[in-house]
Amino acid sequence: MVKIIFWNVQGALDPAFERSFKLMLQNQVPDIVAIFEPRISGQAADTFVRRSEFEHSYRVEARGFSSGIWIMWRGSVHVDVLAVSNQFVRGWCAPLNGERGFFITFVYASPNAGRRRELWGQLRALDPGDDSPWVVGGDLNVIGNSVERRGGSDRRLGVCSRFCDFMNESGLIDMGFSGARFTWSRGNLSQRLDRCLCNVAWYNFFASFEVNHLLRLGSDHRSILLKSTSERSERGNRPFRYIVAWNDHEDFHRMLATTWSPDKPFSENVSQFQVAYCKWNKEVFGHIELRKRHILARLKGIEWALDLGANPYLEELEKALKRDLDLVLSQEESLWHQKARDNWIAKGDRNTRFFHLATMPRRKRNAIQSLIIDGHWVSDQCRLREHAVAFFKNLFSSESRDPKGVSNTEAAHICNGVSTIMQSSVLVSEIQERLQRLWHVRVRYVDRTRNAVADMLAKLGRCTLVQGDSFRHPPVEVLALLEADKQQGEGRTLGP
Repeated sequence: MVKIIFWNVQGALDPAFERSFKLMLQNQVPDIVAIFEPRISGQAADTFVRRSEFEHSYRVEARGFSSGIWIMWRGSVHVDVLAVSNQFVRGWCAPLNGERGFFITFVYASPNAGRRRELWGQLRALDPGDDSPWVVGGDLNVIGNSVERRGGSDRRLGVCSRFCDFMNESGLIDMGFSGARFTWSRGNLSQRLDRCLCNVAWYNFFASFEVNHLLRLGSDHRSILLKSTSERSERGNRPFRYIVAWNDHEDFHRMLATTWSPDKPFSENVSQFQVAYCKWNKEVFGHIELRKRHILARLKGIEWALDLGANPYLEELEKALKRDLDLVLSQEESLWHQKARDNWIAKGDRNTRFFHLATMPRRKRNAIQSLIIDGHWVSDQCRLREHAVAFFKNLFSSESRDPKGVSNTEAAHICNGVSTIMQSSVLVSEIQERLQRLWHVRVRYVDRTRNAVADMLAKLGRCTLVQGDSFRHPPVEVLALLEADKQQGEGRTLGP
């Protein structure tokens, strides 16, 4: 089944919209997205579409700062554009999994009442009949009854009788919604201008579909989601990683001082740091994804409350939560940059999706989808995990270890070759050179990190290895150096 987003964005170049758009794609994973009133065209529109994650697109170009319809879809569906005007795009959508196709009309109705009157007649002529599923969605710029409006002038209800006549004559049904009551708000006026309609054939065939009013982010209009139920695949445990965004938290350096002891071996300090910070990240800093979900849940609750009436306190809280959400999304960009192991952020590109895509190929290469176990192909993830754990437990157990695998001469030679390097002092110039590369990991941390390192170097003067296995007064940046060394060992570098 398909998931379709309809959204009047009121300007696709706004940075707030771009972040909200990425968030919507990540949370909802739609197969088709219809964007109305983008207010850009030509090369700017080409750039936006190219940077999106959709393989196919079709556009009705905007005229200055008005109109414009963009349709973008994934390779999981096939869309044929059948009819076009400056207020709608009609198409045939067929999922590639073999399920039944349907007619779909993406609508951006003009704010001008005269032009909207023409639209109802044009849409009525597109009726495919009672036997063919048909869905209509988008910004219809009208309300069907008085309960779909709150605030504004008492002398003007705004109910459009021609729209009601169009629905009755075409046999279309309002598909309802879940979520906040109004899809558009400005000042003290709120209305339900965006909706989905369907005919009887659609209603009978796709009875499991529902319409959700999503959070109003990046635009005066909510995006509306026409979706079916889906299940998420099980995710396994992830390895420990140092997160650059931790350095923003006021409690981070205090925790570092309490978890790192100069009298303990380096490996023991690292293990203690990992255990302590996994707990600290969960209980104090908070998982970035969970923090984002928590903020979104609070915003949703506030919007439900504001639907019942104005509340200055909740309005101010909503603004503060949206600022917190922007910070969390910025931290998420940093996290995906670390996972992607690329230097594009150093060059000014803040496209989280780019770094997400850069990470996915590596995960795909590392993923084990199936194995031959006892002569049979096995793809069940639980069985694969159990088999892998048992294999390595047996491989590294004392009973299965082969002492003849590595000669004593080779082992002694390796130890002697590394010994001189491990016992030498760590020079300040080496730390400076490595940290200079790390400064490119996150541009917004450059000045803060540079000042912190300057203070650290002034206090230490010279960092040395003590007893061959531990650092005295290790700065937080040394932990990041470990990750950088690992990445360079894999043939990747951070910074220029």
